Amino acid sequence: MRLLTALLLSVGLVFAQPASPPESILLNRIRAHVARDLKRLPNYTCIETIDRTQRSGLAHEVDVADGLRLEVAMVDNKELFAWPGADSFEDRQIGDLVQDGVIGSGNFAINATSVFLTDAASFIYVGDCELEGKKAVLYTYMVPVSNSRYKIRVPPKQAMVGFHGAFWVDAGTLDLMRLEVVADNIPAELGIAKVTEVTDYGRVEIRGEKFLLPKQSELVTLDLDGDENTNRARFSGCRQFTGESVLTFGDVQPEAPGLKHAVTTPIDLPPDLGIELKLETEVDANTSYVGDPVMASVASNVKQKGRVVIPKGTLAHGRITKLEMSFRDDEIRLGLRFSTLQLENGRAPFRAKLKFTDAIIDRSRGAGTTARSQVPIARVPVDDAMLPSGTLLVRIPGNRLKLPRGYRTFWRTISTGSEETQ
Repeated sequence: MRLLTALLLSVGLVFAQPASPPESILLNRIRAHVARDLKRLPNYTCIETIDRTQRSGLAHEVDVADGLRLEVAMVDNKELFAWPGADSFEDRQIGDLVQDGVIGSGNFAINATSVFLTDAASFIYVGDCELEGKKAVLYTYMVPVSNSRYKIRVPPKQAMVGFHGAFWVDAGTLDLMRLEVVADNIPAELGIAKVTEVTDYGRVEIRGEKFLLPKQSELVTLDLDGDENTNRARFSGCRQFTGESVLTFGDVQPEAPGLKHAVTTPIDLPPDLGIELKLETEVDANTSYVGDPVMASVASNVKQKGRVVIPKGTLAHGRITKLEMSFRDDEIRLGLRFSTLQLENGRAPFRAKLKFTDAIIDRSRGAGTTARSQVPIARVPVDDAMLPSGTLLVRIPGNRLKLPRGYRTFWRTISTGSEETQ
């Protein structure tokens, strides 16, 4: 899937008063009400779970499906992203974090902030309507490219475009219910024909108060070849972003999940150590997502010259890097990467190559259960032998896959200089 980041930054509005005084008064009330909601928002963070599908122009059914789980924060009117359980949020674009497939930003809060808290779009009153069984008021709006900062990226190319859309508010409370954003006049050189995003809002309780936050959104992109990508995102677990949270700015390496406030002194492992890991986190293609933390434990003492270097039970931290269902090819593509060993006296980067693994059985065809099988990695379906250290990447026929707790992999450590693809 092509990488595309649709990023809506601060947008100026050229405000046009409706012709009718009652409609003008209503629009001013709506803008003031939504603006108050947005301005009183605390710095906060939520878990964003995204289900992605890809459909080719000739297909009537989904070709490829995968999912992502991210932690997104709104801090000082800026969207920040991190993998769940990471030590910190980073001040970089979401496309730098998620480097595969179609991904968008702005649905968390920036889109609404841009439309209602700036000064530069024209609005048109449409009238009363009904949305999800509630009486609503509908307006459309338009922002020309001259006043827009809506950016579409198809690396290495990008372009600023104008946009238009609509918004629905509750007729009684004036709460924002839904916001639609549609990109205009996308340059042909990007290869994108259409970008549309719809976000639904609702009241969410944070520390005893209810705030207006996004509940779910849908981003649809259509390229010039007729291929369609759809991202359906939902937000959960929203909480205030406190002073105990960590912010980092600049080019930093991601830390292993779940190691907040751990000892920061890195420990280099000797090369050529054999390490057997036993999975402590179940991985299920039906419930797991890319970005989910995974944990394994060292199955037995690792010794060098008779001395225990890595004790049995030492935890290895990592995350899911790929979990993609290809209906066209009838297979699942799974990637795991372990990044850190948590030792008693500090943590060690997990620089190791996979050598053996438990067999992975195609459960969708009734082939039995996962069985122990010490076989060379060359006999296990692998995408690429030249993988980054700590990485397992396989293709499994069928559409069901579960790696249970206890699933074992066998690795051999390498020296820092021998990491060809980090």
